[in-house]
Amino acid sequence: MSASVNNNNNNNINGASPLKTFLNSYEGCIDLNESIEDSPLFRKQLKDTEQSIDELAQNIKKMLKSSKVTCELGNDYNASFKSFVDDLLDYRKDAQVKDDLLERGMLKFSTCLKEICNFRELLHMEMEALISTPLQSFADNDLKHVKEQYKKYDKYSKQYDDSAIKLGQIKKKNSVKIEEVAQEVNESLKLRIQYGLDLVETMNQVQARKRFEFLEYFSVFLHAQSTFFHQGYELFRDLEPHMRVFSNYLQSTRKNYEDQKKRQTMTKADLIEKTFLSTSPPTVSVSGSPVNGGIIFTPNRTSDTLVKRGYLFKRSEYNSFTRKFFSLENGKLSYYRSGNDSSPSHTLDLFLTTVRVREDLDRRNCFELLSPDRSIILQAESLESMQEWIQVLQNATANALNNCTNNNNNNNNSSSNSSKDKDSNNNKSELSTKTRSNTLNSSWGSTNSNSSTQSAPCNSINTGGPPGGGGGGSLSCNNSNNSLPMYIDDPLTALRKIDQSNQFCADCNTKDPDWASINFGCIVCIDCSGIHRSLGVHISKVRSLTLDKWEPELLGMMKCIGNEKVNKIYEELVPSDRRKPTPNDPFDIRCKWIRDKYEKKIFVKDLNKSLEELNSILYHISGESNTSYLLELIAQGGDPNGLDSHHKNRTPLHNACKNNMAQNVCLLVQNGSYTDICDTDGNTPLHVSADSGSSDCCILVLMKSVKLLSLQNKSGKTPLDLAVEKGNIGCVAILRLAQLQRDEGKNTFDETFAEVLRGFSKEK
Repeated sequence: MSASVNNNNNNNINGASPLKTFLNSYEGCIDLNESIEDSPLFRKQLKDTEQSIDELAQNIKKMLKSSKVTCELGNDYNASFKSFVDDLLDYRKDAQVKDDLLERGMLKFSTCLKEICNFRELLHMEMEALISTPLQSFADNDLKHVKEQYKKYDKYSKQYDDSAIKLGQIKKKNSVKIEEVAQEVNESLKLRIQYGLDLVETMNQVQARKRFEFLEYFSVFLHAQSTFFHQGYELFRDLEPHMRVFSNYLQSTRKNYEDQKKRQTMTKADLIEKTFLSTSPPTVSVSGSPVNGGIIFTPNRTSDTLVKRGYLFKRSEYNSFTRKFFSLENGKLSYYRSGNDSSPSHTLDLFLTTVRVREDLDRRNCFELLSPDRSIILQAESLESMQEWIQVLQNATANALNNCTNNNNNNNNSSSNSSKDKDSNNNKSELSTKTRSNTLNSSWGSTNSNSSTQSAPCNSINTGGPPGGGGGGSLSCNNSNNSLPMYIDDPLTALRKIDQSNQFCADCNTKDPDWASINFGCIVCIDCSGIHRSLGVHISKVRSLTLDKWEPELLGMMKCIGNEKVNKIYEELVPSDRRKPTPNDPFDIRCKWIRDKYEKKIFVKDLNKSLEELNSILYHISGESNTSYLLELIAQGGDPNGLDSHHKNRTPLHNACKNNMAQNVCLLVQNGSYTDICDTDGNTPLHVSADSGSSDCCILVLMKSVKLLSLQNKSGKTPLDLAVEKGNIGCVAILRLAQLQRDEGKNTFDETFAEVLRGFSKEK
């Protein structure tokens, strides 16, 4: 029984029809022999096939319409989605996220979403190439050809029928006529058969092709769909770790927000209770009789607060009171001219000031701030507020006096160690005294109109300076009032203000670019920055103007160049048949333009000078305030490390340091200048900076290599030895601090320490 079942199963398996490996597309087609017989059945088959082809043409027309609509809607969606991504980036700025992790994440994810749009755009192009174009060709050529052949066949078929009828109607006795018509019938028959066979063959081909040919294209389109989703999957697979960090960070931010919100609600309730529900009278009072000429000395201060902000009424020289916002911090009292000002209009150093109550005035809660050259009458909104302001002002004055005493003691101790240090401290003390004197002459309104002075305006960038001077190439303020705060725009705003061309991408003219190539000195958009980054840092070094930290020296270099000057150098010889890319051009066009422009330098004008001549000019220009020309010489092929035999085998970096051209030092270093090359005397650029008193250049060279501090020239002297010999106080302070930093095991400087060094550079 079991054997019988097994045999039956084997028979079933062996007897099963094999799987089909292809479709017989000619199955059910019209037999060519039928065309010879021209039977009514054959004519019905032709009619049915013609109707089927007409229906196919209608279906293709509908499919073409839906395909076109699909591509158009897809492209519209792509454009809208890209606009959404751009709006997302604008939201990042408008919402003032101000967080590196979140902003970098938004940039990274936005770039990813735009890449998905590019994939989808390619998919729509493939749909048009694989679906719409073949269908349109099939309808316009093949189906139309069938219709034309059917008309010819129908024409000659009727002609044959008419000839046959005519032949049948001729009498037997008219043999000549019979022979002529018979010949005509024979010719008509041949034509009917020929066109009939052609028609059947074409109809059979169309009927066969419609069963599989379109599906071939559809199969390829399915692979394109698969590729689209696979590309998206791979893109997001690489982004998944960043998305996880992004999500966790946002969850923690949400939790922190809820905690802060809860604390703010509690603080709000406490403030309401203290401010509006407290009915207890004030316990502190101020004596109505002035003591010591009306000056208030508050003994046993219970608070050491040094910071206070709030509104006070200030009396003008016309005896009218106006309400202004005051801020006291860092020993300085500032006020804002109006509520819309973002920076204070006036600042007063509290070093030599006293405070007294003015009960002789008609207005309540008035007090006076006295300095050696002026007095300021202020009015608080309440007695408690006046007492608080007086308390904090006295604290700030006492703190300033204590700090001054400590500094003087330290200076006296230092002066006993070295006569040179004594001279340095005396110079600094003199500078401090001058600074304080200028501070007291700052522009404040006063009750005494004769004591009112105006402060000098602050200049922008000092790009020049005599050799050996200290101001060249650095951000400086030609104002004797050093106590006034200097408010500098962010790098992006500053660069756009100084050069209108910086408002557009240097490579494709996209509006509002916010990335920069720091070794070319140009500003580019985020798309072009990606191409610059792909060139490698040996060609272009990219930095964000909104996300990255910018050193003032590097920003000064960027201000000296700008997009207009860069393009004048790198686009001077653009052929007339070569068009500069636009924001709408594809990635590959922009990529080729940028590579030709910066990597191959095919648009740079040749000066027809030898390398020796170029290097000689490069050396001389490095010591002048012409940074854009320096860039042009480098673009021409000048060697930033070329040795000038007429100047002790020094490099352009030596000469820039000698003349304190900080912006030129930045450009040379960004373009590959070595900081450890020695001249014939064994002096490195740091030696030259110290010897010339170029403190700004000292900082820039030290930021590249701390090891230069210990290098000795052929006379056995270090950079510090040269600075001490020449009495360059700023360089001495910078080099000594750098040595302390190095002795603590730190081989590189962070930006915080560099900022400390810059403080000494400004005080030299």
